[in-house]
Amino acid sequence: GFGSSVVDSVRITSGSLNLENAGGSGTIGLELFFASDSAGTYTAPPALSIPATAVTGAQTVPVLVSGDLSGAVDSLFRQETVYMRIAAVGINGGATPVTGVGVVTSLVIRVVIQDKVF
Repeated sequence: GFGSSVVDSVRITSGSLNLENAGGSGTIGLELFFASDSAGTYTAPPALSIPATAVTGAQTVPVLVSGDLSGAVDSLFRQETVYMRIAAVGINGGATPVTGVGVVTSLVIRVVIQDKVF
């Protein structure tokens, strides 16, 4: 951990994922959760919500991910370990369920820390 250091900013500078839909149609969005332990990722508010993307039939839909997480997770990044959970949020108005997978292809999180030596 970084002890008494100050976290200046936490940003996803470059991220991408593929929604690989195998069948059905609807929308799929994502939410990113951060916490100091794995259980906390289920009770923490989302640090970043990625808007819903329409999917239909068998297709792969690329989604770009970026955002400023500074206000939501600053204090967490001073700790030795940080847990992250990615959850899908979907709507399916049809009779055929949306089936498939989400594949994170890249995720770069830039953490800028102002070191406090004294």
